[in-house]
Amino acid sequence: MKDFSKDKPTEIDLKNILDQRILIMDGAMGTMIQQEKLEEHDFRGDLFQKHEGELKGNNDLLSLTRPDIIEKIHSSYFDAGSDLVETNTFSATSIAMADYNLEDVVYDLNVASARLARKAADLAMKSALDSSREPLAQPTERLLFPLTSMILLFET
Repeated sequence: MKDFSKDKPTEIDLKNILDQRILIMDGAMGTMIQQEKLEEHDFRGDLFQKHEGELKGNNDLLSLTRPDIIEKIHSSYFDAGSDLVETNTFSATSIAMADYNLEDVVYDLNVASARLARKAADLAMKSALDSSREPLAQPTERLLFPLTSMILLFET
């Protein structure tokens, strides 16, 4: 199995796998975040202590203020069998962040979110490669393709 944590997948790699099976994507990030029972201080972190206005509910900020939670959620989806994860960027746009007067952090949100998804994917790939539970030729082998420029999903 090709180690996609070292050699990023190509469009041909993706097409070859899609010819063999359906890839599974993660589930609802917001629902998983709600299960964490977070408070205002979780959304503020150290970065936004002095920011005016409430930030609770701005889930994208957690990529900067509580990256441990976002990485844990990504990892839980990989552990459950996902092949792909989305970044935690549902509202990481200047338009959406204007509601919180945080338009200036949009770039940082997107970069941090992408790095967290990539990190979780690389760890899951390493775990899959290190695991001897399943022979690599099994049809259920997990080939992880998160955070590559090959896939752009527009969510509405």
